[in-house]
Amino acid sequence: MPMSVTPTLSSASGFLTDVRDQVASLVRFIIMNPGGTSDLWEDQLISFRYIAAKSEGNRARLCSELASAVNRLLEHKFPDYVFDVNFTSENYSKENDVRYTVKFSIIIDSINGVTDRRAALVDGDIKVDKATNNILLNFSKSADTSVFS
Repeated sequence: MPMSVTPTLSSASGFLTDVRDQVASLVRFIIMNPGGTSDLWEDQLISFRYIAAKSEGNRARLCSELASAVNRLLEHKFPDYVFDVNFTSENYSKENDVRYTVKFSIIIDSINGVTDRRAALVDGDIKVDKATNNILLNFSKSADTSVFS
């Protein structure tokens, strides 16, 4: 039976095999991919920046385009799983401001007849530092992030 893997640039692990780790890696790539990189691959790549440049004026369309593109990618890459992909927008601050955040929700379930519905991403905030392009993750407290002693 074929197994999906995602290559990494890490010297500790050359590839990811866990589906949830692969989904997190794909989301990171989607956020960091500038878009418009190659005519050869552009129709297969998903770039948050590229989609936002086209649709940021319409929050609903931006979220819908992202969700559709991510759902298509996940269904193609992981045919043994079902994904519930939902992206929503929310005001960035309470001030009268045009900025907004986009919330990613990706739920994974196996299709082998056993219900194993769980978050494909750990709940939290993803922030990109514009100066260094570092991605900062702030996890919410959940069963995935709790430390038991």
